[in-house]
Amino acid sequence: MTSKRVDRRLTPRMDLRLPIQFRPFSDADVAEVKTESVNISRRGVYFSTSLPVSMGMPVELQFTMPEEISGKPERAWRCVGRVVRVDKRGRLWGRRGIGIQFDYYELVPLGYTA
Repeated sequence: MTSKRVDRRLTPRMDLRLPIQFRPFSDADVAEVKTESVNISRRGVYFSTSLPVSMGMPVELQFTMPEEISGKPERAWRCVGRVVRVDKRGRLWGRRGIGIQFDYYELVPLGYTA
């Protein structure tokens, strides 16, 4: 008997490569890391990183959410979320894949540059 994996996602996910700025939320000493999404939805994002992460770790991200996902004109978002998936190192370009669920987000003011 084979088991089928059930997709529990609440919102559709799109395979989009978007630049992301990411850092652990609770550690101000860790420099922000730039990476790229593998896929994204309104509720979360999946990307790779070489930073050590663990399940439940709070993170902060900043990226431009495309209109195809949000249904609104493209804008920069600042998100706080938590790690809900950690894949083994090496699966994505020698790095670890991680899934983030967004807990909170806000629009970045127009004209703001990091």
